[in-house]
Amino acid sequence: MPRQIVFISHQASRTGAPIALLYFLRWLRRNTRQDFSVILKQAGPLRAEFEAVAKTVVFEDLDRRVWRNPAQRLLRKVGLAYQADLRHNPLRSLFPDGEIGLIYSNTVTNDDVLSELEHVQCPRLIHVHELEGAIRRSGISFAPRAGRPVHYIAAAQAVARNLRDNHGVSPAAVTIVHESIDVEAVVTRTDARRSIRRELGIPEDAFVVGGSGRGCWRKGQDLFLALAMTMLGHDRIPNLYFLWVGEHMPPAPGPTEQNMADDLKKIAWKDRVKFVGEVSNPYDYYAAFDVLAMVSREDPFPLVNLECGVLGHPIVCFDKAGGTPELVEDDVGFVVPYLDLGAFEDRLTLLAHDAALRRRMGARAAEKVRSRHTVEIAGKDILTVMERMLNAP
Repeated sequence: MPRQIVFISHQASRTGAPIALLYFLRWLRRNTRQDFSVILKQAGPLRAEFEAVAKTVVFEDLDRRVWRNPAQRLLRKVGLAYQADLRHNPLRSLFPDGEIGLIYSNTVTNDDVLSELEHVQCPRLIHVHELEGAIRRSGISFAPRAGRPVHYIAAAQAVARNLRDNHGVSPAAVTIVHESIDVEAVVTRTDARRSIRRELGIPEDAFVVGGSGRGCWRKGQDLFLALAMTMLGHDRIPNLYFLWVGEHMPPAPGPTEQNMADDLKKIAWKDRVKFVGEVSNPYDYYAAFDVLAMVSREDPFPLVNLECGVLGHPIVCFDKAGGTPELVEDDVGFVVPYLDLGAFEDRLTLLAHDAALRRRMGARAAEKVRSRHTVEIAGKDILTVMERMLNAP
């Protein structure tokens, strides 16, 4: 029975799903003799790290020329329509049928790559890191495919509920495996907090509210800015700073992002609100936080929760916005009503003024991540699903 697994990553960016996959592939390489390859739909800053762990092909770089026979070329010259052009599919030769035992798509956004692997007669495992808004934009169909057994890994209970309630996916076809991290890769150098604060001009005794993510509506970067302006105006916390780590604005910003850029130029406390952009050492910047403000409108189970949690930071988040409450519960921070920035401010203020509570919740966050959400734990769960699909008749 073919045993090779082909993993498909939609990007090689410094974002949650590619990083989570990279953590898992490194674990898989260290702990098994499993043969696997990687297809990156798009290249990015993590490309070399994927290449270091497995044979890696970049889909957007492949030559998919259209082949035409002489009659088709003649019809094209005289401007007449033609049919049945043959589009060269290099994945047929790179990944021939009979050698692949499982195709693992890391996100729901890889249908174009999966369609060019239709010649491969093997099961598909789809790791769903998305909630409904992202799924709608992807256009994916969850209809069963004849001859192609499909199973889903859901990155949180919220993801599994959405697959069941909005897409009719049977609970039997879904396995919940919460996102995970390589704890040792996240733990920072001991002087990171002090050195990053010094680099950014933030006093050592400041209270820093942190945020992270790509600059988009879903991640709530505009809500982070609104929260900062409100709290700085109320002046309930002395020496208050806000620090966002991650892409400030997308390459083609929409109205929300452009308005936020305009707001940033006008605010009175711009020295207290810092957007550092994408960095190669984000965990050092997370070490400079005191608390994580998870202001996402929709986020399944973001890795930054685990990364900040293992560094000992409490988390404040919205309900009905994804899987973060599954980590926070009642002991790692606070869950406030959706988009209620007033309640968000109250909880951050409480954490700022109650250092003992902050330390207790931060310690519980670190304990929870280490006991529930490491790549060693999740890796075994994912491997169990893969083995079951590889060994099925």
